Amino acid sequence: MKYCSNGVCPGQWRWSTWTDCSVTCGGGRQRRTGTCILPSTGQKLQRERCVGNDYEIKNCSNEVCPGQWRWSPWTDCSVTCGAGRQRRTGTCILPSTGQKLQRERCVGNDYQIRNCSNGVCPGQWRWSPWTDCSVTCGGGRQRRTGTCILPSTGQKLQRERCVGNHHQTRKCVNGECPDGKWSRWSSWTDCSRSCGKGRQSRTRVCTNKATGKLLKNGWCAGKPRQEDICADWKCPDKRKRKCPLDREGTLKGRVLTKRDAPLAGANVSLAESPYKILSRTQENGFFEVNAFCFDKEKVILIIKRGYVPQTFRITDSKSTFKFKMENAVHPTVTAHPEDRRRFAGQDVIFCCQVEGNPPPVIEWFRNENILDSDEFSNKETLLLRKVEKNMAGNFRCRAVNQFGAEFSESATLTVLDPVLNSCNSTPSDHYINLPDGCTDLTGKSKVNIGKCDNSPCIRADVAPKQSCEEEERCCQAGAVSETTVRCGQGEFTVKRIASCRCDICKEGDTIVKGVVVGGPDETPVEYCDILVNDTVVTFSDFDGTFQLTVNKTTKRLVATFRDYTEEYEETTVTLPFQKGTTTFHKIHLRLEAKPIEFDPEEEKVVPLVGDAAAEVVIPANSLIDKDGNPQKGKAKVKVQFSDPRSEQDILESQGDFTTVDEDGEEQLLRTYGLFKIKVQDENNNNLGLTKDLHINIDIEQITGETFNESTPLPHLWWLDQKTGRWVDAGQLEQNSESAKRRKRNLWSRAFSGAISPENVQNAYNLDSSYDRCFAKVRATRRDGSGIPNAKVTSIFTNPRGQAIQGYLMRTTYSNGYRCISTQCNSDGYMEVEEDGKPLLPHEHEVRALPPETRASIVDTRRINFNPGARPLNGPVYQKAQASSCWRDGSGQSYFSFHSQGDAQVFNQGYVPQPPFQRRFGRGCYLKILTSGTTSTLVTAESYSEDEGTLYGTATKQTERVNSNLYAACIEHRCPERDATLIRFTVLTGECRRSRVQDILDENRNSGLAPNVAKALTPTDDELSGNSLGMFTCRRCNSAGLISDFETDCLKKRIVDGSRIKFFAVKFTCN
Repeated sequence: MKYCSNGVCPGQWRWSTWTDCSVTCGGGRQRRTGTCILPSTGQKLQRERCVGNDYEIKNCSNEVCPGQWRWSPWTDCSVTCGAGRQRRTGTCILPSTGQKLQRERCVGNDYQIRNCSNGVCPGQWRWSPWTDCSVTCGGGRQRRTGTCILPSTGQKLQRERCVGNHHQTRKCVNGECPDGKWSRWSSWTDCSRSCGKGRQSRTRVCTNKATGKLLKNGWCAGKPRQEDICADWKCPDKRKRKCPLDREGTLKGRVLTKRDAPLAGANVSLAESPYKILSRTQENGFFEVNAFCFDKEKVILIIKRGYVPQTFRITDSKSTFKFKMENAVHPTVTAHPEDRRRFAGQDVIFCCQVEGNPPPVIEWFRNENILDSDEFSNKETLLLRKVEKNMAGNFRCRAVNQFGAEFSESATLTVLDPVLNSCNSTPSDHYINLPDGCTDLTGKSKVNIGKCDNSPCIRADVAPKQSCEEEERCCQAGAVSETTVRCGQGEFTVKRIASCRCDICKEGDTIVKGVVVGGPDETPVEYCDILVNDTVVTFSDFDGTFQLTVNKTTKRLVATFRDYTEEYEETTVTLPFQKGTTTFHKIHLRLEAKPIEFDPEEEKVVPLVGDAAAEVVIPANSLIDKDGNPQKGKAKVKVQFSDPRSEQDILESQGDFTTVDEDGEEQLLRTYGLFKIKVQDENNNNLGLTKDLHINIDIEQITGETFNESTPLPHLWWLDQKTGRWVDAGQLEQNSESAKRRKRNLWSRAFSGAISPENVQNAYNLDSSYDRCFAKVRATRRDGSGIPNAKVTSIFTNPRGQAIQGYLMRTTYSNGYRCISTQCNSDGYMEVEEDGKPLLPHEHEVRALPPETRASIVDTRRINFNPGARPLNGPVYQKAQASSCWRDGSGQSYFSFHSQGDAQVFNQGYVPQPPFQRRFGRGCYLKILTSGTTSTLVTAESYSEDEGTLYGTATKQTERVNSNLYAACIEHRCPERDATLIRFTVLTGECRRSRVQDILDENRNSGLAPNVAKALTPTDDELSGNSLGMFTCRRCNSAGLISDFETDCLKKRIVDGSRIKFFAVKFTCN
């Protein structure tokens, strides 16, 4: 037997069963797969051994498919109660694919309906009519109540059977509320008695400011009637016998001012019968009373307008008596109530200090309504016990005497629910941009360092002091953490606020600084005396700069600038400021007017302006020397006039254009010119007057304005140098023969007024008082943050643009906003500056303001606008909407001005100082220089001398100081009894140490990396000086003062001749 072969046997497919059809209808597919095997044995072979594919496909289910309904959700029940219906609709589709078919392909209707029920029907509300609006004007509320009934029968049901509340409220508007304004007080009525203490009264009415119609007194704050005691003297004893001959004689006397100037026209009478005038003083102040009975009980009463009535007891007939009268002093608030925060149930005290002559009475107001003196005493302190939330509001005091009134600033009482403290412990987000090339450990170039809002707060564990001096607490940084920042050459840490706490405010001194310049060339005025309240508090330096610290209780700073050389005219100005900050002012002094000589025995007419539109008349024989003797020989007069046709004249004029009306409210004045008169003898000694001076002015010629019966007539005002406000000296007279021109017959349209001898040394103003409107302004930096303490100037001109009517200066708050007064019926201009540099408006922002404001940019830095416009939401407001101007609110329009400075320089530091230095706010700085073409980032670490203790770190970006030099003044720990070692590291750029001042080196810089330098500052009593780049800020106790000092440090010169000096450490950078 032998083996044989007839070739390889072919394989054969063993097929699986067919799969299910891919569809049940409409034509589908079935599939089966094959396995290649040897037929004889069933052995599995490779598929190549079998012929054909290893799978087969065939058609299946070729019958037509029917459609199927896809149903929508059921609709809501057709009723809310009882039996109802629900419905749904269907769409015919092919089930396998979702393809939409004609509805005939589906069986049945394309909609379905079913019954539904929401339970038993409740009752229905039957509503009463709406009540009247809760207010008679403005926005209020209406209310209506409902009765639950069964709708089908009207049967009354229990309220629970009806859905919702049984009452409804809605807003209502009853028209605009009238802006109430008191009329002027009427004249005092005759006294009810002629002696023995009587009473007299005066009244006023409340009127609608817009229409002049009478309103109920509730629309005006205060009372419509005042009463006063009068005839407060004993009645004469009719039983008295005739005066004995040895007691009868002639009473001789002289009435003088406190400055020994004679007073003419003073009435002399007996105190017991003031209505019976015994004599009147002459021009020299003398008077005589014949047949006077010298009795020890006789009391003389002297009365003169503008002076406090004086009484004197007369017993001696052998001499001429001198009587000195005190000027009547308009009441002034010298210490204002401060904002207070309390938890419900605590007591609170508001304090108010006032001055005036005679001493003023104090009244207290809450939300513009006077508090009843029977319940709240009219004293310097207002005590409120166990306050509740409904007692919150605005409080202010008013000082009142017979010569006027003045309101204090408003103080806000906030009443909170009792909590541990009112400060939110979670800081808000505050991102800073890191310098180029620097990131945190997560690779981000922005770091959230957190921020506490510094808002006032109170704590439950600290009982409030019941006194006028109360420590303010603010929401400020508590726990602090560190974030590491990496740069090209190293790393530093940034402090991040982790929590906020309520603690005593870290408020620094309030500083006003600036420069005094004189004349048209703005020459610095050196050693100029600066007076506050008639006391020299400081003087300008050799370069005209000055700085003064503002008392904490001061709300309004008024300073007089007096050039001791008398080359420039003395001026009194109001200096706006913000508490705890530094404010810059530029003071302009005008050159002294040239003297005009004249003969005092003859009348002298002195022109105020070159076109003879105004003049002052000095009567003949009216001058006296300091001893009261008539002036013999030549005299000279200097007259300075601020012409409203000159903007510079008005902006450099004295005071600001405000006064206080008879109710104590601040009002704006519209000027027609200001002037000041100085009369001297040939030796420059000031002379007094015995007669009134006369002022004549043609206002129409100067300003183009005319007056009719409906136009308020102008008044003469004198400047109170203590308050910086203008005091009414009486209405000017029109069409008076005394105003007749000597050269031109223009008396028919001229105004004239009289200047009393006792006030001749004051500055004078010719003004009318007009209604105020308000404008909202904001100063911002490039990043959109507000600029605090920027100076805002509101200028008003007459509509013809022919004359400047006045201006007002104020400063922005911490958020950059300010609401400032302007005159309603004038053309308004607004400008803003920071540290003497103008901020600029943007054209697109001005164009976006409401069209009725007619706002436009003038001279690139000013916005011209219509103060009397009535837009819905700013930027200008009528007096009735003034609260909206002061309130922070979203969606309000405002005039926006922007800083044009460079982007913010990175400056982060945390350098704790020794206790001695910290107590006085002392800061120590070293100045470093880097050469090159770009700014660099430098960190300074303060160590103990042995480098064992790290006190703190400051990081700062250098700034360009000339073409190829950059500088930074970096704070370090002040050395006290031990030296401080500072390690400087340049974090960005390719830099190498090139110089450390020898005395600071101490052989500490060998072996260091090129971008590192060390400086050892000597102990406090060893060495300091700008030549070594060492700078010390003696009272850097506020952010503003620190910023100012760092800026000044940076500006200090570094080049002396051809040498670079005045630095501590220098790096050379590529």
